[in-house]
Amino acid sequence: MLIRLAATACAAGIVTVLLAAAPIIPDKQLATAAPVSAKVDDLITQPVAGGLAPRAVRPKQRSADIILPEDPISGRPQWNGKLGVKFRDELKVRADRISSTTVRGANGQPIPQVTEILSGFGGTVRQALRRTPEELRALEMRAERISKMAQADLAGIVYVDVQPEKLVDAARALNDLDIVEWVEIERIMMPDGGTTNAAEQDG
Repeated sequence: MLIRLAATACAAGIVTVLLAAAPIIPDKQLATAAPVSAKVDDLITQPVAGGLAPRAVRPKQRSADIILPEDPISGRPQWNGKLGVKFRDELKVRADRISSTTVRGANGQPIPQVTEILSGFGGTVRQALRRTPEELRALEMRAERISKMAQADLAGIVYVDVQPEKLVDAARALNDLDIVEWVEIERIMMPDGGTTNAAEQDG
């Protein structure tokens, strides 16, 4: 998800510089990116205050198009069991840094739609990046000063953990929520030509 994060977070390669200076990484740094289905001409923008240019937001993927990633040639699985979710910037949705069963809105109250989905799939949620929201905001502000462009709400990116057989259905249910900007079933490379995914290997 790191490359997806880079595309979400910053423009003009600024995220690369900032991540090198103050790394904020998910549990494992992955080497592959999610496929990009939208053209640059299709980009939409979100309003922003403070004189910054708005950040570009790609149209959301159709829920029906969400599937488990596979190698296009061999058909072998290329997913690790993790589901990344980003909530819309202006909502300031927050999850704990340890697994829980709910996320909170800007008012500090649980968001019922997300709680219901997590309960229905027996899932948990946690903040994706190993920094406090304050540290993540400081990184965003550094990028804004350099780029003059609004940055994504990094603390609004979470991991949702469900059983592998429920991964696609959970991803589609979350993608259907208006409060969600994107979902991604995280990809892995299979350099050894293996035929199992990480979730299955871990049991």
